[in-house]
Amino acid sequence: MTTALPVIKSELGATLEQLRWFVNAYTLSFATLLLTAAALGDASAGGACSSPASRATDR
Repeated sequence: MTTALPVIKSELGATLEQLRWFVNAYTLSFATLLLTAAALGDASAGGACSSPASRATDR
């Protein structure tokens, strides 16, 4: 994300305030998708998890 900001600023002529809005919108969108995916994963897993770390802690 931080590597794209200078390009966005130069290509679109964005101000610092507009870049802040862009970063906030990106962060909010990413967090929303991440939480949604996690909730769907929990719902579809049915309590079964095949991770070795989780099997070690479930004992």
